[in-house]
Formats: sequence, C-alpha cells, structure tokens
Amino acid sequence: MRALKLFWLMTQKNLLVMRRSWVWTGLELVLPLIIGIPVSILIFQDDDYSTDKTPIYSQVVSPSLEFGSNFGYRYDWTLRDGISATWSNNDPYAWLARLNPSLTNSSPLPPITVDGLSWLDLQYRGWMDIFSIYHTIIAAIILPVMIHTGREIGSEKENGVKDFLSVMGLSPFIFISSHVFIGWIKGIIVVTAACIVPAMRLTNGLVSINVFFFFLPIYLYVLAAVVMSATVASVFNTSNSTIRVITIVHPLLVFLSVLDQTTPSIYNPWLSTVASLSYNGCLSRVFNAIQSYLYRNRALSFAELFEQTKYIFNIGPAICMLLFDIFWMSLIIIGAEFYYKSTDFSLFTFFKRIFSRGNKIHQGNIDEVKKLENSHEEIDKNLEADIVVENMTKIWGSTGDFAVQDMNLRARRGEVTVLLGHNGAGKSTTFSVICGITPQTSGIVKVNAQRVGYCPQGNALFERLTAMEHLWFFHQVKGAKNDWKIEGAQLLETLQMGEKKNTNSMALSGGMKRKLCLAMALIGDSKVVMLDEPTAGMDTGARQDVQRMLDIEKKNRTILFTTHYMDEAESLGDRIIIMVRGRDVASGSSQFLKRRFGTGYVLTIVMEDKSLRESSGLDILKEVKLFVSTATLTRFHGKQIEITLPQESQAAFSKLFAHLEDSQNLFGVSSFELVKWPNMEKMEETPEKRCLIQNLMKEQQVHKAEFSEMGTMRMFIAGNPENSPYSSIIDEAAKAKNIKVDC
Repeated sequence: MRALKLFWLMTQKNLLVMRRSWVWTGLELVLPLIIGIPVSILIFQDDDYSTDKTPIYSQVVSPSLEFGSNFGYRYDWTLRDGISATWSNNDPYAWLARLNPSLTNSSPLPPITVDGLSWLDLQYRGWMDIFSIYHTIIAAIILPVMIHTGREIGSEKENGVKDFLSVMGLSPFIFISSHVFIGWIKGIIVVTAACIVPAMRLTNGLVSINVFFFFLPIYLYVLAAVVMSATVASVFNTSNSTIRVITIVHPLLVFLSVLDQTTPSIYNPWLSTVASLSYNGCLSRVFNAIQSYLYRNRALSFAELFEQTKYIFNIGPAICMLLFDIFWMSLIIIGAEFYYKSTDFSLFTFFKRIFSRGNKIHQGNIDEVKKLENSHEEIDKNLEADIVVENMTKIWGSTGDFAVQDMNLRARRGEVTVLLGHNGAGKSTTFSVICGITPQTSGIVKVNAQRVGYCPQGNALFERLTAMEHLWFFHQVKGAKNDWKIEGAQLLETLQMGEKKNTNSMALSGGMKRKLCLAMALIGDSKVVMLDEPTAGMDTGARQDVQRMLDIEKKNRTILFTTHYMDEAESLGDRIIIMVRGRDVASGSSQFLKRRFGTGYVLTIVMEDKSLRESSGLDILKEVKLFVSTATLTRFHGKQIEITLPQESQAAFSKLFAHLEDSQNLFGVSSFELVKWPNMEKMEETPEKRCLIQNLMKEQQVHKAEFSEMGTMRMFIAGNPENSPYSSIIDEAAKAKNIKVDC
C-alpha cells in the first residue's frame, strides 16, 4: 500500500512538472500530432473502387484459396507453407510456373470452377499495400516522448535526486516506474490521436478487424519504447548520453524493421520471433499480420489471435513478444540499479583479482596515516545512539582503492556530530554508506530511525517546483502525520526564506537552494538528520541562520554534519571527528581536541614571484622572528611560504602585520594569511604526512590579508566576526596602521 502511495505521489510531482514545462510538453504532444494526423489522413484516404463481375476458371491445389487485393488477383496460401502467387497480365496459369511441382501434386484435389465471382466485395484498397510500414509513422511520433522520458530520468539521476529520494524512503524502482507511467500516458495520447483514421478504415464494415487488437499492440509498443528510454537512462550516467543513445538506437531499430534483409516473413514464425526481440521489429510483425487478414478479407477477433501459429506469426504471439520485450528491458533496469549501487562489484576488479592471483589490492596512501595514542575521547557506549558505525571499511570496486578504513562513529540524540576533514578525506563516502546509497565492504552500520532526513552535497532540487511544494513532497515521502504546511512555513521563516516560499527553485540563489535542501532534510519530524556540507556556498549571514536553526532543532534529533569550516565545527559540534585519508584520526569535543592537539597558528606568505621563494624565505623568517622569536619555517609550496607561530605569541601579531605591510615591496610579498590549526605533526607523527594542515581549510580562509595598490591592508574573516579569535588582532592592527576592515 505504501508503495502505491509513493508511486502516486511521484506521479503527482511529475504531472506538476510536466504542466509547467510547456515547451517540452508541446514538443512531445503538439508536434507529433501536427505531423501524425495529416499523414494518417493522407495514407488512409478513401480510394476504394469496384470492378465488374469476372468469371474465373482454374485448377487449384489449396483447400484454402483466398482472394486479396492487388492490380492482379493474389492467392494467399495460409496452409501451404506460406506460398503466395499472383495472377496477372490475364494469364491465369503464370503463377503455377513458380510452384514446386512435387508440392503441387502432393494433395490432388478435383478441379474447382468459380463462375461469375462478384468483385464488389473485394474492393481495391491502395492503403493496404503500405499498411505494413505504417508502424514507422508511430515510431517517429513517439520519439519525442522517449527522449523526454530518458532526459528526465537521466537528469534527476545525474544531479543526485534519485539517490536523495532513496535515502528519504522512495525506492529507485518507484522513481523509474513513475516516469515510465507518465511517458506511457503521453505516448498513448499521441498515438491514439494519430491512429483514429486507420482504426476507422479497419472497421468500416467491409473488413472485420477488431479495433481492440489494433490498439492493444500499439499501446504495448509505446510502453516498450518508454521502458527502452528508462533502460538507457539507467545504464548511462548523464542525461546528454541518454538523449544521444535514444536518438541513435531507436531510428536504427526502425530502419532494421523495414529492411528486407533483416525482416523475415510472418510465414516464418521462428525467425519472426527472433526479430520481435526488438520492440520495433515486433510492431512490424503486428502490422504484417493485420495486413495478411486484410488481403484475405478475414475477420480478426479473439478466436483468430493464435490460429495457425505453426505457419504464421499471428497477432497473439506478437502481443506476447511485446510483453517479453518489456520484461527483458526491465531486467536490465534492475541489473543496472543493482550494479551502480553495489559498486564493490566490478568486472574490472574481478578480472584484476584473477590475474593478480590473489595479490592484495593496493591501499594507496591510507596506510601512511598512523593511529595516534589518546586521540579519541572516550564515550559511554551504554548510552543509546541513533547512528552506529563500527570498523566500517569501504573499498571502491572499480579501482580497489580504500576510501574509508576502520571507521568508528556513534551519534546520539540531542547532539550534533561533525565530520571534519579535507577534500577526499572520506566524509562523503562515509555519508553515502550510512545513508545506504553505497554498501560498505565490511563493518557494521546501524541507523535507528524510521524517518531519515538527508541534505546531499549538491542541490538535489526540482527546478519547476516551489519551495513549499518541495517541502510538501518530501513530507509525504517520509510518511509524516503532522501538518506539513505549518512545519514547512516555520522552517522557511527560521531560515529567512518566508518570502520565497512560492518561488520556483530554479529562481533561488545558491545560498537559498542550500537552505531549502536543509529544510527538506528536517521536515517530517526526521529523528535522524544527515547534512553533507549544508553551508557550502553560503555567505556569513546564511551560515549564521543555519547555525541558529540547528541549535534549536538538535534537541529532539540526531544530527550528523560534515563541514570544511573549523569555526563552524567548533560552534556546532558536540562531538567532532577528524578524518584524514579515510581514517578517523581523532575525535571528541572541541575542548578535548584543543587540549590534545592545539598548537597555534600558521602564517602563509604568498610571493609575487616563485623564484624569490627560497631566497626571500629565510630573510622573511628572520623578520618574523623579530616579533615572534619561536617562529619556525614549515615548508615551501608553490609561491607560498608557511611559518608556524605558537599560540602564546598572539599579542605580537598586530605589529607583525604592520611590519609585513611595510616590507612587502622589499621581499616581493603579494599577500599573507593566518589560520589557527591543530598540531598535525602530532596527529600524523611526521611532517611529510601533514595532510590535514595542508588541505583541511583549503576552501576556507579564516583570516586573510591582502595589499591593495594604495598600500592599504584589507582583512577578511569567514564565519562570525564577533566570535572570531582574530577580532582582537584586527582591532589592534587597525589602531597601529590605517587599515580598512571588511567583514
């Protein structure tokens, strides 16, 4: 029952998006109808005519002699191994020369004389001769629907919406099924409008073709075509690749279905069955079978669906093959979903392990990170935790590289647990494992919550939905019972987005999109909330809004949070876990980490010319030691010189900054920055392994000073300037020199 509710919810969302995407909707529906309806009218126009009565005298060997339409008279041998012959040019015996004499004499019958046959009931219908290729018109008008369906699935897969929805509780198969259903309905609308004229001609009283068996195979064909689009979107990772493959493969299959060399006769059932493994080839067989009934002026109803299937590929087998085509393409979708989710399985890794004959897959740099003594603050494991990770290891199946190794984590209700680390440290991989997006290779992962909220690293939004519609949708996906309007309005007001509640997400700024993603994670009374860098791209004010909200919301929730911002981790985190190259090297409260690893500051000086780095580096160090005698030169990197300053030397920083400004031309300095760091030499034991000190705050400069052309030093602080540990430094420097402060 819940699956049906989610399916209908996803369908409602897709209908809402379709209504607002009027350009694509017009391309899918209006354009095919503009082309399809006139073409159908042109092909199936009324061009019947009758001839006078014509006496026919002939000897025949077939007990089932039927007259069809052509400029000559066609004999269709349905019980004689599919042999067809035509009487033309007033030579009633011309067709006998083409028959095998042994076959002709195998079942001798007495002569049959037909005298005065009325030709009025065998009217000539010119459209019958081209009826068998009418499926190409249907294939052409359904192509826009296929492209749009594949594009929608591919784009939502590409921007992370599909994985996002799976974390929230919506199965990937419900996600795909809803898109397929919408595409099928649109396709049915198009082909029904285009096929009304031929359907009327098939049921005009002279030919008894049950219209149900005309439309049923066409509707199944439309479903198979849309499933084919979903299959391509499941296999390929980008929407552009999906569109290209559909626009190439579908017309190619249509071409093969009309090519004589690849199109077996319906009188060869086995080859027709093989050809029907292509949904276009199967529809071609359907129209050939209907054409056969038209030529023989035979009725087509339920009784004739499977008649003479030993000799002819009839409508019944064709319908079965269309269903089978839908089935085997659906299996590919299931396999693709399993493959991409279970990334530990890879043909590359499988053969690599075979050829390596059991050799251990390389572990990259993960073994270089050594475990530290007393680097983890003890916690009471008897207290209940909503998220538990024990000895979790993740190895990428495509490369065999370790992404995370021996990860341990416990997140409890009422707390914010922060994962802090540089790019590539394994934070997002850890999140993906906890969320269930990708499975762990080994270890234990437990999440104790019925409703989970998730904010991915990217903006997984629907462009055509408003902010409130997003909150409605995800509230329903989570199955919450409270009033979504009240909760959604409160969340948006807290995030300073009340005025944007009816604005489409595509019109929101980057910071507001991140806020909306955060609100989507929180709505529905989610007890476990996982936020993967929710403040990335936000300005200082927006980050403060988020911090205030999380301080309020954490009381009744378990929040797992990743960030690059050390000040954010310190202000929000009840427990901080520092990750380096896939390992949790330290964890505990901010006070514990400061006591264990606090060391001071790193002064990074950027030179105007890289060639001056070594020659000027020692001179600059001497100048710095005039103010901070315990300063040490850490390393050279590109144009940068890194100097470590102890924490107790903070009082001398203002004079040091003023001196550096006065000496910038002398030493060729373009800018410098000062950042407070943990002691990574303690954390990783050797200077060569100072990964976190080099990368942890690469995207975040807590304090940066630049020189303008007028000699004025400009300072920037990321985060809350009032609570910044550098506020006193800036104030003193501003008094000592004419400094402009931008916060």
